[in-house]
Amino acid sequence: MFKKLTDKKWFFTVALLIGLWLCWQLAIKKTYLVWAECRTLQLQMSQAKTLPSTIDSLRKLMAKADHQIGANTSPSSNRREQAFAIAGQLCAQYHLKLCNVEGPFLNRNNDMTLYTNTFTVEGDFKNILLTVQQIEKKKEAGTMASLRYYVKENLLTHERNLYADIYIQYLQKNLNTK
Repeated sequence: MFKKLTDKKWFFTVALLIGLWLCWQLAIKKTYLVWAECRTLQLQMSQAKTLPSTIDSLRKLMAKADHQIGANTSPSSNRREQAFAIAGQLCAQYHLKLCNVEGPFLNRNNDMTLYTNTFTVEGDFKNILLTVQQIEKKKEAGTMASLRYYVKENLLTHERNLYADIYIQYLQKNLNTK
């Protein structure tokens, strides 16, 4: 078969094969790879659409398992998480730095328990004051008990920074009292 081809036909055949190979490399291969990646992303998106319902069902399943096991879910940890979430949201909203989170500190008295959470924030006075005002308005995490301002000097930059310790307290009746 190859012996019957003349030089022109041989050259034309090689050029056609090289042209087809270049066409594959430059156009068709990239298109195919993009299509495959697009198909993979579509599959991932379809799986992500059902993700919230899957998470909710898993949370319900875990809560049911915790209830059956008898896991101790104390109200103090829920209040602490609420207080931490509120402080984090407000610090992000007013561009403050949440430096320290402490608590809950417990103070038990006969039939009541006092829980105290402490947050330390850094920023300017106006934003700290706005954050404190919002914490006072939102009573989910407890009531605003105290606020302490102080200034520290940053030893690296020699700048003075304003800090505030925010104390949030709430009372809870003891369950085991008679």
